[in-house]
Amino acid sequence: MEQEIKVMQVIRVPPRGQLVVEADGRRYHSLAEVTHAPTRQRLLAAIGELVSFAGSYENLVNEGLAPPILPPAPPTPEASAEEALEEQRARFLAALEHQRDVAQQAAAMARPPMIPLPGRRPEPPLPDMTTSASTTGPLSVAKQIDAILQKHLAADPALANRDIHLTQSDEGLRIIVDHLPYKRPADIPDKQVQLVLKMSLQEWEARQ
Repeated sequence: MEQEIKVMQVIRVPPRGQLVVEADGRRYHSLAEVTHAPTRQRLLAAIGELVSFAGSYENLVNEGLAPPILPPAPPTPEASAEEALEEQRARFLAALEHQRDVAQQAAAMARPPMIPLPGRRPEPPLPDMTTSASTTGPLSVAKQIDAILQKHLAADPALANRDIHLTQSDEGLRIIVDHLPYKRPADIPDKQVQLVLKMSLQEWEARQ
């Protein structure tokens, strides 16, 4: 005869009659208290089987024993507009990086190969000017936006003392917030910093 396995024990505890689950010699008032991964997985599997035992979750809802599952709320027009604006900003930053990459490739192809003369040691290679030549366009744009950004920061007492800049490096455009680099405004946890960056981008675009 196969050995039975006691997965859990459900107990109603007085005086309030609260249900607790006992497993592996411990009692839990909620699943959040179960930190042991195997125990948590075993309890979830058992609860899922109990729902199947009841026929379906809808049966529990119809009997008034479980809350109905509400469909996710549709996105608001404001949220949709915000997502579209964020996508537009991301495309703009990606376009600047693409300009830099194209300029780097053009500069590399235009550089003549160095052919040493017979019997003569080759000259040391010239410093790589690809970065400085290729970032002239994107860097000037980054500087323009950063200048607008600094104006908005100075006008906001809550941000005036923050170290926030839009810069261009070999790795691409970077947003520096208090010495921490970010690729996009949406990556920045501070919503106020996100807003001032978007305001600066909007103002720069309006000037073009």
